[in-house]
Amino acid sequence: MKKLTALLTVFIAIFGFSFTVTAENQDLQRALVILEEGASPELLNGTGAEVIEYYDNVSAVYIKGSEETLAKLSTQHGVELVEKDQFIAGKAQLPGWGIPHIHTPVSWESGYTGKGVKIGVIDSGISPHPDLKIAGGVSIVGDSPSYYDVNGHGTHVAGIIGALDNSIGIVGVAPESELYAIRVFGQDNTGFLSDVISGIDWAISNEMDIINMSLGTAEDSELFQHVIRKAAADNILIIAAAGNAGQADPTADSVEYPARYEEVIAVSAVDNLSERAYFSSAGPAVDLAAPGVTITSTFLGGTYMDMDGTSMAAPFVVGQAALVKEAYPGLTNDQVKSLLGKNAIDLGAPGTDPVYGAGLIQAKPYMEPAFGKYPTKNPVDSMDVSE
Repeated sequence: MKKLTALLTVFIAIFGFSFTVTAENQDLQRALVILEEGASPELLNGTGAEVIEYYDNVSAVYIKGSEETLAKLSTQHGVELVEKDQFIAGKAQLPGWGIPHIHTPVSWESGYTGKGVKIGVIDSGISPHPDLKIAGGVSIVGDSPSYYDVNGHGTHVAGIIGALDNSIGIVGVAPESELYAIRVFGQDNTGFLSDVISGIDWAISNEMDIINMSLGTAEDSELFQHVIRKAAADNILIIAAAGNAGQADPTADSVEYPARYEEVIAVSAVDNLSERAYFSSAGPAVDLAAPGVTITSTFLGGTYMDMDGTSMAAPFVVGQAALVKEAYPGLTNDQVKSLLGKNAIDLGAPGTDPVYGAGLIQAKPYMEPAFGKYPTKNPVDSMDVSE
């Protein structure tokens, strides 16, 4: 993980707990510089800013610079905005009870397993495991060029999505999907927003179909939203954990970013009784609910582990979305989201609510009448989900 180079104290919520990290260098700040349309990154030359990375799909640059440099840049012609970088953190078969609870086997019986659907897991990487097949990936963090996981969080998420349908261990929701490890977190499962943005940038350039983001931050960022919008505009479906910042009042708005963005499907967590997990964030941004308590999945060293969190809920939705995308590859993001909502089991207050969204994610042997049955290995190119 790259060293933090500004005197900054941040509080990071992981699995419902908080801790403090203090930076080490008072001289330089990590920052994201958003450029005006048509402006060249060359305008940073001679400003004293150290350019760390140019993003391919958004007009922005990741830099290091003094407070004085950042202040000057914020008023420079061609610069739209200067944002301080921030910490961001992961939220943390048998598939145990999860797969049967959302009735995934009925989609499998229609012949769909996620084959050919490219899924970018933006997380701590994916560890080699006999129950996983990794299609490729990238390491964004500076401590290692390998996208292999040394924390376990990303490997656990990957197993929920796509653990192989073989004779061992568990099976994921979309066992034949193509898993790509986009490593943005270090061993402690934390990283920087700039690295997460780089991960999304890589996913866009490498034409992912779906991005899983089992991570979150309480702070908004204009560049974060901008790159999310760019990915969505390229018809990449983005699904994220709502967060583990649940309040005693289950309707209190505690959804984190990026799940809070309109372009992202935000997922809350339920237990095996379909009750809200006590830690699960809630709010108007919640779109769907999925299993997130005592979820068995792949882990480091070829092992398996039970974990809790909205981190575990999001990949259930990712897997089901992969099955839909395989069946109907011409659907837009809004159409996939609409279909997932139509098939969900309504929980809580009637209709969409801030705790469960449209309800518990659910696979069915058929779609709503307007959609007809899943084609049996004879996918169509498009489908009107507005009917």
